[in-house]
Amino acid sequence: MDFAALLNSLGERPGDDVFVGLDRITRGEFAVLVRNYAGGLRKRKARTVGLVAGLNPPSLAFVLAAIGMGVRVDLIDPRGSTELVGSRLELSMPDFVVATPGMKFALKGPKWVRGPMRLPDWRIWPEIVAIDDVGGAQVRRFG
Repeated sequence: MDFAALLNSLGERPGDDVFVGLDRITRGEFAVLVRNYAGGLRKRKARTVGLVAGLNPPSLAFVLAAIGMGVRVDLIDPRGSTELVGSRLELSMPDFVVATPGMKFALKGPKWVRGPMRLPDWRIWPEIVAIDDVGGAQVRRFG
């Protein structure tokens, strides 16, 4: 199944719920998320992206959009030493890193935030973009 066929299949019953983890979102809302992320990736002219996010509807929609656009997505676990995470970033060479809004703050935040979370030094990260900023404002309903 190609990318367009996948999006079209989501539109067949747009009111049905899609479950990812504990979050619930309709098929139509999920398709809109995928399209928004695809547009955001196209606007940013992304070729490769690092992703720091758990499994939830926005991150899954982002990965589907990236794959559909031909963008390589490297999942990066931010917990570890500065050297370990830095080498992962060097290997993947992302144009930018996408993270949840809270994680974006923690990755670039003060040491008292990064320390308990075992996050590396803030200077190793390239540009970090909140996942909600990639595709513009999204209207989501979780329940």
